[in-house]
Amino acid sequence: MTNLSQEAAILYHLLCFIVVGILSLINYFVFFMKNKNKR
Repeated sequence: MTNLSQEAAILYHLLCFIVVGILSLINYFVFFMKNKNKR
């Protein structure tokens, strides 16, 4: 039981890390495109 919950916690943290990484990547890309259009 404890081993299973530990694996679930690791997967959950990994998923959160991936989601945050993707969101920051999208925000960076949008910011870059906006600056490109300004010039």
